[in-house]
Amino acid sequence: MKWDKNIWTVVLIALIIGYFIGQYKLKKDIWTGIYYSDLDTIEDQTTWRVSPPLYSLDECQKWINWIAKKNSNWDYSCSQGCKFTRDYLGETMICRNKNK
Repeated sequence: MKWDKNIWTVVLIALIIGYFIGQYKLKKDIWTGIYYSDLDTIEDQTTWRVSPPLYSLDECQKWINWIAKKNSNWDYSCSQGCKFTRDYLGETMICRNKNK
């Protein structure tokens, strides 16, 4: 019986470790696109458009191009591992990796 208990303990620990590694890997691989519609008001977060979860840099850039259409005064960023936080300055987005 003791041997069975040890096996279940090892399996449970392996599942927990696998869960956390999977969560980290999944979050790392998700891209977020941010479209700034007007460079003159880029600091105004209410004018930003944030993408749904995307799974590659190429997919992010395609989303940006689809959103931008024919606007000429715009910018964007594609980032990984983004999360939104609320602090004393208001809502802030923090990302691990940022590409353009």
